[in-house]
Amino acid sequence: MGPGYQAVLRYRAPDGSEAQIIRRSAPGTPHPEWQILHELRAMNVPPQQVLELHTELASCELPGGYCARMIRETWPQARITSIAPYGRDHAGRQQGMRQLLTHQGELHQVADGPARPAPVRAPLPP
Repeated sequence: MGPGYQAVLRYRAPDGSEAQIIRRSAPGTPHPEWQILHELRAMNVPPQQVLELHTELASCELPGGYCARMIRETWPQARITSIAPYGRDHAGRQQGMRQLLTHQGELHQVADGPARPAPVRAPLPP
């Protein structure tokens, strides 16, 4: 299990102000991008009101999530940024996770709080 990552979405509220939704990944829950999509729909926020999505870990292109595709199709006008890449292959994903862990460790040093635990990966049986 990994350390989880955060997504922040900014959108234009009905009164014209900017609002944001922040969600974090957790075991057994959808990726934060999907959590935000469902919350926006429940609040009747039109997709064209989405201004920006920032994630700690780049949105996935993998089966079971396809977050990046959902974002491109649902919020094509939104500015998309992330801190760490998330590759399509195992080596690229490992590199992204190392970068994410470094970033989160730096944040905890600045915030003077306990660091999130490092991921513990159990090998899959042959």
